[in-house]
Amino acid sequence: MAVMMMTPGIESSYASKVQKAYEQEVRQPAPKKNIIRRDPVHGAREDVVGIVRELIDDVNVFKRIGASDNLFSRAMLRSLAKAQCVQITIHTGALASADNYRFTFLVDKQLLMQQSIVKGALIRCQLHSLVVPGWNPIWICDRVRSPFEED
Repeated sequence: MAVMMMTPGIESSYASKVQKAYEQEVRQPAPKKNIIRRDPVHGAREDVVGIVRELIDDVNVFKRIGASDNLFSRAMLRSLAKAQCVQITIHTGALASADNYRFTFLVDKQLLMQQSIVKGALIRCQLHSLVVPGWNPIWICDRVRSPFEED
């Protein structure tokens, strides 16, 4: 600041205003990003790219959806009822975007073993919803891969 005040042609009051404006801008917290949870709705399908924020291994599918382990539940869940499942949460959207989305879904562990998916990885997922009255609605991942991989 002292350099600015001594610089010929710059008034000290102007330099002071610039310094105060700079200090206010630096002290202001960065705008908070809104991460909006995308809940599954009946018949929904999504193809999303996002960063893995959470991986929960060996999820009990029946507990997760709030259902009993019976023939009806197993018929609705198909192969997922027998599989070892992982619950993944990803955040989507551009880094500079004010609103980003969060998807939490179940995926068969065998699909993950084909890829090296870890927390912080960028992935592309094809999701479909499973909404059954009386159950917690869930997203189920049909395919997971690198976003740079060709279809």
